[in-house]
Amino acid sequence: MFKRLDNVTKSTIAVFSSFIGRSANRYGDIQNFEKIISVSDLFATGKVHLISLQYLKEQLGFSWYGKRDEILKKLSIRLKQNTNDEDVIFSRSETEHLVVFSNTPQSDAQQLCGDILKKLSTEYLGQCYDCNVIIRTATGRRHGKLLFQDVAYSSIKNSTPDIIEQAPKPKLESFPSPIDEKKERPYELIYKPIWDKKNNIVSTFMISLRSNKKKKGSNIDTSPIGYRSLPNPFCLASMIELDKYMLDEIIEMMQDFFKNNFRAMFAIPLHYKTLFNLTRLHNFLFHCQSIPIPLRKYITFSLIGFPEGFPEARMNLITTSLQKFCRNVTIVSEKIPSDIGYYKGCGVSGICLFIPEKIKSTKGYSSELNKLAKKCAKENIKLSLDGVDKFEELEPIKETELDYISGNIIGRYEDAPLHITHMGWNDIVKH
Repeated sequence: MFKRLDNVTKSTIAVFSSFIGRSANRYGDIQNFEKIISVSDLFATGKVHLISLQYLKEQLGFSWYGKRDEILKKLSIRLKQNTNDEDVIFSRSETEHLVVFSNTPQSDAQQLCGDILKKLSTEYLGQCYDCNVIIRTATGRRHGKLLFQDVAYSSIKNSTPDIIEQAPKPKLESFPSPIDEKKERPYELIYKPIWDKKNNIVSTFMISLRSNKKKKGSNIDTSPIGYRSLPNPFCLASMIELDKYMLDEIIEMMQDFFKNNFRAMFAIPLHYKTLFNLTRLHNFLFHCQSIPIPLRKYITFSLIGFPEGFPEARMNLITTSLQKFCRNVTIVSEKIPSDIGYYKGCGVSGICLFIPEKIKSTKGYSSELNKLAKKCAKENIKLSLDGVDKFEELEPIKETELDYISGNIIGRYEDAPLHITHMGWNDIVKH
């Protein structure tokens, strides 16, 4: 971990003090540094930028821990080589690093950070696409923390036509056009019912995919679904293409169903990898333009795989952008959240819990779930519980403020959804 605060010069303090209009001498420790910036006007000047190594860390996997110190050292050296004594650099964490520029124009500062990060990623990954370069500029503040906005990065700005890097495109899975009837689809949609606990109906179906190439003797209960059905579940490009392919399939399915007076809601999963930076978000939003306007009120986008601590401002941008093409945006969590204010600030309309068995069996789980349900009801956030597979799980949640329940008790993934169906508590217990 590096920080330039250890070597802050008198000129740096003078420049920084002029920004915040107060003495910087009493803010010597790193923990208060971001607070200084957030109470000043710096966040509105375009001078504060964040470089994220999250993508590099994810792609390296366990190798990250062996190369981390070397990567951070190189990042520190390259930043110092390309910044002035009046600029300030420090690390928030092992993957997030702030640079406060004194005189560099905003666009030049963003480009400089992006170029450094791309070269570093290319060195350790072999190749790096512009869309994977994560640069953010401070645009606001909340509770003493800075809020950042993604910046679209292009390495072409600093390249001549003769030296523009032509990285080979990643090999994608076979995703034929859904409107080409001559091609066999490699995947098929499957549907899992979600019970509306308060209204005693099944009106919404969770959508996923399974491979059409089933192994001998396999069935719907054992075949991999969703991203696990990919030949390489960790191929970033294939995961993104799978989300787009699924949306195409869902649009065609809904058009056919609704022509025949079929009515139901559909929860469509969207992975973090598809949306996490500005370029990818815009690419997916362009894809959403194909959703017919009359069908959008029957769609919920369900965000999965978002890491804990994902910036609230960025999540709000994602949810606000998606809401133009759907009825609701919900987020999936594998733990009982404590900060409902975060989800409220993110603009999500619902939280879907998919709690691991080891947490379900802990003492106080039911009580914590009930408290969360009450908080969500107070904030007008819908709460859904997925993975309810055993009858003994039903009784503790019978009297909670939960809005929706799904799992094997309600119904498994099937080849087709049903019309909106009445289902009371007794119906669930009986079947």
